[in-house]
Parts: sequence; C-alpha cells; structure tokens
Amino acid sequence: MLNWRSDTDGGEFEYIKDGDPEVTDDDGVVHRYEYYASTDATASSAGGVKGYVRYEQVECGDGYTDDTTPITLIEYKYKRNTDGSGDKAYYVAERYEYLDTNGPTKTASLNTSTSCVFSGTDVTDRTITSPVGEGDDPIGTLVTIEVLDNAGHVRWRCEAMDTVEYNISYFNYNNGRLVKWIEDVDTSQTSDFDGNSVPSGWATATGSGSDYGLHLMMVYTYDDAGRMTEELGPPHYVDTDGDGDLEAAQTAYWSVYEENDLGSVNER
Repeated sequence: MLNWRSDTDGGEFEYIKDGDPEVTDDDGVVHRYEYYASTDATASSAGGVKGYVRYEQVECGDGYTDDTTPITLIEYKYKRNTDGSGDKAYYVAERYEYLDTNGPTKTASLNTSTSCVFSGTDVTDRTITSPVGEGDDPIGTLVTIEVLDNAGHVRWRCEAMDTVEYNISYFNYNNGRLVKWIEDVDTSQTSDFDGNSVPSGWATATGSGSDYGLHLMMVYTYDDAGRMTEELGPPHYVDTDGDGDLEAAQTAYWSVYEENDLGSVNER
C-alpha cells in the first residue's frame, strides 16, 4: 500500500510507505493506491495482476481517531495478450468509476472497457467502449477503435456513438513526433495519408444532411533539436481582399529560438 498525504492549504505533501500508518491531520486528504497481490487475469477473463493497481482511493485525515474509511474512486481489472507467446503483456480491460462512497459495493458505476489485438506483446488494434454523459445515467455509449503503428502510436481512430455516424482521425508520427493530424477524415483523399492504407471497412459517413469528411489537416515541422518550428492549420477559404471572392488560406504559427550559447537552448 502506498499513500500520499496533502494538506488543504496547498503546503506539505508526504509520501508514506510500508504499512498503513495513522494520519492525524484533520484537514488532510490521503490518496491511496491498492495493488493486486496475485495474478488471475487471462486473455479471456479480466482480473488482477500482481503489482498492478487495483483501487484508487481517498480518505480524510483521521483527526487522531481511527474511524476513517477509504472511499474507492476507481477500480481496475486487466487482461493479457492472446497470441500464446511466452512473454505476457497486460492491459487495462475494465475501469470502473464509482459515483458515491459505497465504492465497489455499488452496482451502478461508469464502466470503460477495452479489448486489444496483439502481435506478440505489441498492441496493433484496440476497441474502447465508454459511457457518454455525466452522473449514473449516461445518455449513450461511445465506441472508439484505434489502429496503432509499429511504434505504438495511434495511426487511425474511429469514433461512433450508438447509431450516430462516426468520425475518423488520422495521425502520422516521425521519430516520436506528431507531424500530421487529420480530424474528420475524408477517406477518398488518399494522397494525404503518407502511403498508409485506410483500415478495411472504414469510410467517411455519407447520406442526406451529412457534414462528415471536412478533412481538417494540421501539419507540424520541427528543428534538429526536436522543437516545433511551424504549425499549419487546416486549409480553408476566406475573402482576403474584400472583393466577395473566396481565396484559399491557412492559419500558420512559427516559433523562433535564440541560442544563448552552445551549452543552452532557450525559447524566446
């Protein structure tokens, strides 16, 4: 068990370990993290993994008493990779967010579930199902499907809420840096996808009144030190000279860096 104690005046933070010590600050808040002591998670059944977080909890400082009870905020359950390889990789399969002080004894909770497709111990695809709305009566369910690149970055993302048409996003990374992001993808504009194929079965929503496929593309440029130097916003059309005709335009941001000396790099 690990504990963090913080005072409400924003002053002291104390890290406590080894056991479950008494906290004697009336105004303090204790943040607790409880870990699984054994492993029973499998590829098909969500469960615990030894050493992984099970509960996130809080409690009030006990004020020299012993009657405080931790309040469970979030509970985690895990699954492992499914390809039968010797090396095991675990991921959060179930996340329960409890809405009152009853914690895990409460039957109603906000539950986010995740399923993954593996290549060895690397995730190639994942599907995330989460509630939409506030409180214990969500207005719907959001399903997010993500396709990852070889480095584990999200390449494609598709989001759909119940029967509502979906939104597709595209991301391209180079050396760990995001160099292109397209929101609300028009899947017919294949030249913008840097040689990457649209996932099978994915297509921009169509139909009467559909506003999907705006293809809002942002492009980022970096210098040799990995600092962003240029950000280009989505192409759009505006009347730049007041003649009533629309001209193509983009919003651009530039960053300039002044090197004080060879040993330091500062942004100005």
